[in-house]
Amino acid sequence: MSLKTLCAFRIAIDAIPSVSQINKAGREYESRECQFRETKAWGYKAFEKNRGTDEEFVQPLHNYRWLYLQIALWKRILPSAVVKQEANRKIRALEKERGEPLSKKEKREYQQEVHDQLLQKAFQKETVYQVIFDQETGQVWMDAPSESLQNDIIRLLRRSLNSLPVTPVFETGNLPSLFDAWVAGKLDLPKGISVGDKAKAIDPDDPQATVTLSHEDLHDPDIKNVLGSRMLKLLGLESEHLGCTLTDSGTLKSIVVSVDTEDGDADPNHMLTLWCMEMTRFIEQLSAAIGHSDEQPAFTVSIPETHSHEDKGLAPETGAEPSDE
Repeated sequence: MSLKTLCAFRIAIDAIPSVSQINKAGREYESRECQFRETKAWGYKAFEKNRGTDEEFVQPLHNYRWLYLQIALWKRILPSAVVKQEANRKIRALEKERGEPLSKKEKREYQQEVHDQLLQKAFQKETVYQVIFDQETGQVWMDAPSESLQNDIIRLLRRSLNSLPVTPVFETGNLPSLFDAWVAGKLDLPKGISVGDKAKAIDPDDPQATVTLSHEDLHDPDIKNVLGSRMLKLLGLESEHLGCTLTDSGTLKSIVVSVDTEDGDADPNHMLTLWCMEMTRFIEQLSAAIGHSDEQPAFTVSIPETHSHEDKGLAPETGAEPSDE
């Protein structure tokens, strides 16, 4: 149940939804497969063992300090190459039958027709993302690795809960420079955190010169020279009980907590509570160096003005191929 990837946002404590509010939103926006011409649909995923209870869509942890929920994305898998191949086959057959080539407009129409036909038969894949509200520190965490996925999850939460003003916990504007200063020893890391053994650095002028390091001593003079001539995009960090990599977008990845949170015989909620405790401590330490100031504007997501039934799955996209995220 623990998150391997984490993006953290701040939220006013009084803006954090209650268990009853989340359950109400979950019942109205429950996850489902794509319908009609939808290419993707977002929704709350129910905890099956809690069906019909007050905790159907949310698991309270540690006397309701943390609220754990799951958001599901159903997406049709329809590669563009498959559409192109089938459309070309039909276009060639039609041109042979007519004895003349189709116009560009006709080709586009047939391609769209083939896309819509194949879309109805496309395999659907479900991906589940985890979301945790911390009612003591006023934060919300999610394990969505990309900004577009984070936007979609926040958009669903805001639509279903009416409001969710959030601000990124970490200031990302100067992270590459900060990474460089930490590795070079020019700047101290936050108390309790040290440089780990992973890094990724790029040369903006030469993409082929990207360097990816793992299980290396980043303080080695030769390695420091290599990294010093490039821009650090990712850096491994460690604390007493937690290791991870921090990207220049402020996302924590490859999170490993040394406290055993995956004990098969232990209560899953207790294990997740231990994980949350360690993560809270780590974020507090790290935000001392790269935390956003209170004056930063809230993170907002634009929502189309629509109230149709199809919006239940978060304004599903139609008539276009799904993204690769």
